[in-house]
Amino acid sequence: MRLHTLELQAIGPYATPQRIDFGALTASGLFLLEGPTGAGKTTILDAITFVLYGERSRDDRNDDGPHADRLHSHFAAPGLEPSVTLEMSLRGTRYRVRRTPEYQRPKRRGAGFVTEAAQVHLERLSAAGWTSLSANKAEAGEAIRDAIGLI
Repeated sequence: MRLHTLELQAIGPYATPQRIDFGALTASGLFLLEGPTGAGKTTILDAITFVLYGERSRDDRNDDGPHADRLHSHFAAPGLEPSVTLEMSLRGTRYRVRRTPEYQRPKRRGAGFVTEAAQVHLERLSAAGWTSLSANKAEAGEAIRDAIGLI
């Protein structure tokens, strides 16, 4: 699998839209995620895991603790949809996956919040452009797992 681009919005410490061009980073063959504690290195790995599998990577922290919702940014504007988009190639075929986790947004009328459901959209690039393969969570998840070959 070759990663091409990763786009994040309202994820972890990244409140505003961010784009990582892995093509530019891997031009010399290798790249390193480096930075001080809390800079967002693990969030990048969590975002890749989330967009591929629908859940963040696991670690030894208690999932009920302060990091339980580590994907959604607490720095983002209220109501800004958190999302992760990844373009990648698998066995010569280019795919684009976009996922949004379940999140709370302010109600459009009145006080309080509404829970927005998690979403996914899987596409494949062909000569004619991007073709939608699935927007069904189970179907897209199965297609991604089958394409990657990992469980």
